[in-house]
Amino acid sequence: MTTFSIVSNDAAVLAALGQLRGRMDDMSPALKEIGEDLTAIVKQTFSTSTSPWGEKWVPNAEATIQAHLGRFSSSYSKKTGQLTATGAQRIQNKKPLIGETRALSTNIYPDVEGNVLTIGSTMKYAAIQNLGGMAGRGKKVRIPARPFMPISESGNIAPVAQQAILEVLNGYLNQP
Repeated sequence: MTTFSIVSNDAAVLAALGQLRGRMDDMSPALKEIGEDLTAIVKQTFSTSTSPWGEKWVPNAEATIQAHLGRFSSSYSKKTGQLTATGAQRIQNKKPLIGETRALSTNIYPDVEGNVLTIGSTMKYAAIQNLGGMAGRGKKVRIPARPFMPISESGNIAPVAQQAILEVLNGYLNQP
């Protein structure tokens, strides 16, 4: 699994985790539940092409669209070189980060070891797609950030993720 480490700096989440740690030696049940919730949030970002903070992702570059269409060019272009209606529809429906196999959007997994929750992807390009940066041979291609993880590189938690985490933690804290 490809992972990049991000640690939350959210005061409310850290306080609730501290309280729970004081009550439970094994926090793995709560962390597993949080992991499932956060994984669902991540997968939702792919269906909406929107970050967990509600920001629309940068659209695909023209080169990406052409490469995507090029794989099927004989099926989607006329002899004149113009796109067929099906080809035009294919371009219009092409979402950022969603390839033919949907590998990145479907290979997000939570993992709990002890009192540590990790959410990662089996895809080696996950971090560059989430954070953006230079990639390719010679690092000449700029990949725009399309955040799908609900915790930023600086440790900020998206409100939807914070709410999900706190609901789980409060559920455990309110148990007798």
